[in-house]
Amino acid sequence: MALMNRWYKRGAVLVLLCTVCVLAFFYAPAGLFYLAQTHLRDQEPAAASFRLDEYRAVIKDKKVQGIERNLSGLTFHPGSGTLFGVTNSPAQIVEMSLSGDTLHVWRVRGAGDTEGIAHWQDNRFFIVNERKNHVWLVHLDRNVHEISIRDAPRAELGIQNTHANLGVEALSWSRRDNSLWAGQEKWPLRVLRFDTALSPEAPLPGKLPLREAGEWSAQGLNAWLLSDLASLTVDEATGHLLLLSQESSVMVEYTPEGRPLSVLPLWRGMHGLDQGIPQPEGVALDGQGHVYIVSEPNLFYRFERVAGARPSHAAPVRTLTGELESTFSSQGALQQ
Repeated sequence: MALMNRWYKRGAVLVLLCTVCVLAFFYAPAGLFYLAQTHLRDQEPAAASFRLDEYRAVIKDKKVQGIERNLSGLTFHPGSGTLFGVTNSPAQIVEMSLSGDTLHVWRVRGAGDTEGIAHWQDNRFFIVNERKNHVWLVHLDRNVHEISIRDAPRAELGIQNTHANLGVEALSWSRRDNSLWAGQEKWPLRVLRFDTALSPEAPLPGKLPLREAGEWSAQGLNAWLLSDLASLTVDEATGHLLLLSQESSVMVEYTPEGRPLSVLPLWRGMHGLDQGIPQPEGVALDGQGHVYIVSEPNLFYRFERVAGARPSHAAPVRTLTGELESTFSSQGALQQ
């Protein structure tokens, strides 16, 4: 009996240590940054920031009708003023209002493991297959409920996965410089920027003319703010990137140079959330600075800044882990 008690105690200690390690790996870095963000600020020149710590959920845990599971990427269509999400199994695209109401659903034939979506022009959208790291440019017609990628323009991103499920999950189109941003989930976690000569006036080629123009990756201890990358979006006004982590359940705002400015924890009891967001997979911004997040299986969230809808000017955060370095390097043309 005494021997069994000792083993029980050792087992309990082991479980406790494992729990502490998991919490430290996934949550501690972002938690420390959040404390610094809300309590410590240097007297440095002001930098435009969303101040994500001032955002609060105004719509939460709303189920997206017509979608049962695997709701993933998210993007905003400024022309229609609506949101578009994607699911990977089955492959579908869903149009939603800014309140999370379903407006239209398309079945995507020929596609699989579709994880990311980015609006380009008019009713054309980029979608990505995570396992193969292929990007298609599809046209959505609201008069139909099914599209095919068979004849859609496509490109191979030239990224090798260490695991089939650890490829490109995140997509965002930047109108500031006509570039496509693609984020790899992890191992390595990185963001690639692709230049393109696409024009809405010119006929679309069969192979998308994408050219890798640079790679962004966090270096040093600040790379631990995110344990994986589920989604990203580029703010048109500032060029800042919002990166969403599913494992850490946080969103981090970065400058184009790679400096972290603010963090939004998506944890229970914080920022208007009664429950933590279970599996955040997609993030988008509208033209008013509102933040939208979708989570598996089919949940919708809307965050608004308490002090105002648009980003303000705030002093950069003095991090507890040192400066984040960012490296951009020139790359050759993609193999297509």
